[in-house]
Amino acid sequence: MKNEFRKIVKDTLAEYSYDNDAQVINMTSEYSQDLLAEAIEERIKSKFHIFRINKILTGDSPSE
Repeated sequence: MKNEFRKIVKDTLAEYSYDNDAQVINMTSEYSQDLLAEAIEERIKSKFHIFRINKILTGDSPSE
């Protein structure tokens, strides 16, 4: 299950690492970090219910 989180993060990083002109985006800028954090958060929320996210992150899931 945690691998799904990792995949979401990696896929989002890959998608947001370049702009429309194929220029590398400066991931150290606060604006880029905010944009990336929002995208990751939205993708996780759209895939998982909030209580399920909490169980996965706290290790309370019996499948771990």
